[in-house]
Amino acid sequence: MDKKEKDQQPLKDAEVEAETQAEADNEARAEDPQAGQLEDEEQLDAAAEQKITDTEGEVPAELAAVHTDNTSAQEASGVKEKPVKTVKGKKPRTRSQGYTAAAAKVNAGKIYGLDEAIKLAKESSYVKFDASLEIHVRLSPKKGEKTDSIRGLVQLPHGSAKKVNVQVLTEDLIEEISRTKRVEADTLIATPALMPKVAKIAKILGPIGKMPSPKAGTVSDKPEEIVKAVEAGRVEYRADNQAIVHLAIGKVSWDDAKVMENAQAVVGALPKNQLLSVNLSATMGPGIRVDLNTF
Repeated sequence: MDKKEKDQQPLKDAEVEAETQAEADNEARAEDPQAGQLEDEEQLDAAAEQKITDTEGEVPAELAAVHTDNTSAQEASGVKEKPVKTVKGKKPRTRSQGYTAAAAKVNAGKIYGLDEAIKLAKESSYVKFDASLEIHVRLSPKKGEKTDSIRGLVQLPHGSAKKVNVQVLTEDLIEEISRTKRVEADTLIATPALMPKVAKIAKILGPIGKMPSPKAGTVSDKPEEIVKAVEAGRVEYRADNQAIVHLAIGKVSWDDAKVMENAQAVVGALPKNQLLSVNLSATMGPGIRVDLNTF
């Protein structure tokens, strides 16, 4: 390769990268079910602002409460624990006595019925506080489907394990959040007309998973109805990068029947032909495999 070709090579690489990115953007737009459905200039403006402040990669507030990074959730999700590296001069990490005793109650090779799994999840919670009960559903993505595109809304009959503080955004509230950089609400609702102004605080809301979004059901012309639905137990689910949906569905102190109905609602909202496994666990407890035929 002569000097001239060497000098031009970075430019060629940049062009190839730009073309590749453009193709990826076009594919993403082609997959967007909302594409081409805007009706007027006001909606177009709101959509443009939302594109600028896109937070699809952020974790919704409802999911932030679920412990997806602890041993219990990883076990429940079928994720194998990484081997512990032994450091010279340091003792290897070991299980706590509480966890070891709780795990002894669960037959790791057994698949339990839903009712039995709920009772066992309660019994195997080894903390003194009223822990949450969590469901972890492993899915099989369709060919070419991105795992983060597996998302939707589900109405839990008995609400989630957390009392949700819901607020409707106004211009005054937007200014307050912009000034204080603080958000008191767990969930924020906005009207389509207000979305261009919400863009002002997108960098504050996005990283904490509270940016209103049509896909999350938090952008509506009837915000009061959305507030009632969220307070009544409507939550957003979204698969993680391993195609697993994690949701809190109750507390250890709850009646078994309430936990069961919430679990059935979650599994019922997911595509049956993509279900691989379902596990239950307390926040601090071992994972319990559940028979799919019991839903």
